[in-house]
Amino acid sequence: MIIRRSTAALCVLFTLAACDDATPATDTPAKPDLALAAVGLTSGDYRYTVTLPGQKIEGVYDHDQPAWSHRSTIDSIVYEFVLVGTDEYTRTDGGAWKHLDLAAEPYAERSARLGLTFDNPDRTGATALLTAARDVTLTGTTLTGQIDTSAMKTAPGELLPVAADLTGGDRLPFTATLDAQGRLTGLTMKMARGAWTLTITGYDPLPAPTVPAKITEG
Repeated sequence: MIIRRSTAALCVLFTLAACDDATPATDTPAKPDLALAAVGLTSGDYRYTVTLPGQKIEGVYDHDQPAWSHRSTIDSIVYEFVLVGTDEYTRTDGGAWKHLDLAAEPYAERSARLGLTFDNPDRTGATALLTAARDVTLTGTTLTGQIDTSAMKTAPGELLPVAADLTGGDRLPFTATLDAQGRLTGLTMKMARGAWTLTITGYDPLPAPTVPAKITEG
């Protein structure tokens, strides 16, 4: 009786093994983790460059202070902007720095309207684009898909110069690259009048933007 039970058990074991061999598991395609791609822009420091037709933007964001510096070149004219807490510093073409306290009226309403607050740590606008991404495919470390502009309610951060391109309800093709940790390193969105291209040139830790010297009150 013992021998029969052992033999039966072995038969069951080998039968199950045969079934496993007959139906091997199939690999599922990698699903892009868009939230992971944007995590470096929402929880840490980063340095970035944005290029678009007629304009180049360079910026640094410090998550802990918080602070943000922004340098924009338009038709050879350089506009610089530094925001440390609620203190805004601006200058044009290397002139004198002007200071505004954005917590004081009437600047508080203006700063909220223009997005000059730290409510949204992603100053690049990439998080908003990835939220509106559709039909996304991941190949190695490259994402491709389309930006559904009908899902874009606002054009935050460095998307402001192309806000008109994001309100027509069109689908704009994009390509993005990721680093070894799955974080965004670059994103190019194709528009009718050219391309909007973001390059992340460094993640934390980074030197924080500082208050400029020799300022005048605005």
